[in-house]
Amino acid sequence: MFHRLLCVFLNLVLVALIYPSQSIALDDRIVIVAIDAGHGGRDVGAIGVTGVYEKDINLSVSEKLAVLINQNPGMKAIQTRRGDVYVKLRTRLAVARNEKADLFVSIHADAFKDPKVRGASVYVLSPKGASSEAAKYLAKKANFEQVVEGVSLSNKDEFLSRTLIDMTQTAAIEESKLLGQEILAQLKVLGPVHKKKVEQAGFVVLKSPDIPSVLVETAFISNPLDEANLRKSDFQTRLSNSLYRGIINYLNKYQVNSNISRAFKSHIVVRGDTLSQLGVKYGVRAVDLRSANNLEDSVIRVGERLKIPLGRAIKLHRVVRGDTLSELSKFYGVSLRAIMVTNGMKKDTITIGTVLKIP
Repeated sequence: MFHRLLCVFLNLVLVALIYPSQSIALDDRIVIVAIDAGHGGRDVGAIGVTGVYEKDINLSVSEKLAVLINQNPGMKAIQTRRGDVYVKLRTRLAVARNEKADLFVSIHADAFKDPKVRGASVYVLSPKGASSEAAKYLAKKANFEQVVEGVSLSNKDEFLSRTLIDMTQTAAIEESKLLGQEILAQLKVLGPVHKKKVEQAGFVVLKSPDIPSVLVETAFISNPLDEANLRKSDFQTRLSNSLYRGIINYLNKYQVNSNISRAFKSHIVVRGDTLSQLGVKYGVRAVDLRSANNLEDSVIRVGERLKIPLGRAIKLHRVVRGDTLSELSKFYGVSLRAIMVTNGMKKDTITIGTVLKIP
């Protein structure tokens, strides 16, 4: 018995050396992001108060996000469904796996019986969901060997096999949380959120044991205000920008990859446009707009093509004596409301020593 346990222990040490983190190692290759537009075809999803289908909103936002990702030379987007078609949940996972996706982002719109409930939420896989999925993968050696690449089950007992899967899943869930936190931070700037922290649930599309996966409930389609926003192309654009920035911030913070660059979106200046208004529209600081376009001041001209930088990381500011939110807003070139929303503040008072996130 002791000899068997010793062998298992040594095997685990060996595995730890071979797979120290089990998180995605992106190096300097193309990062593949699987974008999953929820529902589709006969599965319409939730239905809004004016009759809009969730499946249509999900697809539109997904397509806009795919365009942003594909504009980045270090990234590639794959979509689990193209057009109004029905795709089984397990098939969506298979698409991501077959395309060797590094990240999986599923896009949905929430619904509830109380029409007053509104806001975005982000979910990752729950421990219970992970446990049930591990059992399914262990049932088939081919599945296991696909997840824990290069490791065969032929010479390993059930305990070690389960441990290997658990290690892989645990790392993937932790990476999912980090990705989810970055996306949620951007959604807080865009508008109200329903859940202020990343939640965990057993959604099937989150069950890839080795791919960091998040499910984003963009808003409540059952809420009149949220539904009105979701139907607007402009809001869908800002929403996809927020998702993209969250993904980029995650990659820049937690994955070293020199191929990941900030993508730029073009904007043709029309009468009435100002840098501050464009900053609010695209979720970008006015100072970043000036820098990206080599502007000496804030003057812009009708017909001028501006580059809108995407994927800017959130900055941190420690409050010192004399600081006010109004002054910080001017200094960083971001709206006061954006600072308050990002930091979950209900009042515009700040305390010395507090660390604020500056979007």
